[in-house]
Amino acid sequence: MPLNWAPITENLARVRNALFDRTGDVAHLDAALTDVRGALEVYEAAGAGDDVDASRSFIEQLEAKRAAQP
Repeated sequence: MPLNWAPITENLARVRNALFDRTGDVAHLDAALTDVRGALEVYEAAGAGDDVDASRSFIEQLEAKRAAQP
């Protein structure tokens, strides 16, 4: 069931990212990074190429936001 869990977890990361955008609370951003990294591990283990690429791209976006924070 990991491939069922991963997209749900990545969607949760997107919600946390939106919460960060609304509140500026970096805890939401950090949690989003943790979530999407977990999903990426599942996608990589399953060889889900398109999902791997999408997750890596999302991680890059989140990491850029995090790097811009004090």
